[in-house]
Amino acid sequence: MASAKDMALVEKLRTWRRDAGSLHQYDAAAFVGDKILSITSIAPAETKHMIWGKLTVDDVSDAFWLAHIYFHVQSYARAHALLTKPNFLESSYDCRYLAALCLVKQAKWEDALELLDEAVLHAAGPKPSSPNGLPLTVVAVKTSSKSVDNISVLRPGIVEAR
Repeated sequence: MASAKDMALVEKLRTWRRDAGSLHQYDAAAFVGDKILSITSIAPAETKHMIWGKLTVDDVSDAFWLAHIYFHVQSYARAHALLTKPNFLESSYDCRYLAALCLVKQAKWEDALELLDEAVLHAAGPKPSSPNGLPLTVVAVKTSSKSVDNISVLRPGIVEAR
C-alpha cells in the first residue's frame, strides 16, 4: 500500500521520467515510468482524485506517458496494449489518438479507423456521466480541442493508406 512518502517519491520519479525522456534516454524513462505505474496503481483510493471507479487522472497520465515512451522506441504493440487497459481510451482523447497511431504503425488500418470513429462520436456526443448520474469530464492528459483535431487529421490518412 502506498503511503504519503511513496507519493512524494512518485513525484520525484515523474520528474526523472520527464527528464530522461527529454534527453532521449528512453530505456531509463520506460523503466522509471513502469515503476511509477506500479506504485500508483496500488495507492489507496483516499490519496487519489477518483473519476471512474479505480481510475484516476494520475493513472491515465502515467499510462499515457509510459505508452508515449514505448511509442518512441517503436514498441507499438506494447504501447497499444498499455493504452487499451480498462477506461484509458474512454477517459482521454490523447490516449485514443496514441493507440490509433500505434495501430497505424502496425498496419492495422481497420482497427485504427474503428478507434478513431469511436473517438469522433464520443467527442460529438453528450458528456459522459458517472454511475451516480453526475457529469464527468473527459479527463485530460491535457486533452483539448487539439486532440480531437489530431484525430480528425489522422483518419483521412488511414483511409487513403488502406
